[in-house]
Amino acid sequence: MFDMYWYRCQLEFAAWEFNQVAIIVAAGPLANTVIFFLAAFSSFVIRKTLKAYPKYWYKVVAWTGVYAVLDPFIVLISDCASQNW
Repeated sequence: MFDMYWYRCQLEFAAWEFNQVAIIVAAGPLANTVIFFLAAFSSFVIRKTLKAYPKYWYKVVAWTGVYAVLDPFIVLISDCASQNW
C-alpha cells in the first residue's frame, strides 16, 4: 500500500529490521551516483571514439552529477519540511 503525494511516495510496509530500512534508504542516492558515473563514463568513451559529443548531453551529465550530490540534502529538507520522521 502507498500514498502518492506531489513530492514523495509514502510507502507502508511491515516492520523490518533497522538494517533493511537503512539499505533501502541508502539505495536511492547510491543509484543516482551510479547513473551519474555511467553517464560520465559513456560520455568519455563516446568522445574518445567519435571525437565529438553533443553540447546538450554534456549539460545532462553535469546536472545529473549535481543532482546525485544534492539528492540526500533535498530528501532531508523535504522530510523535515513535511515532518516525516
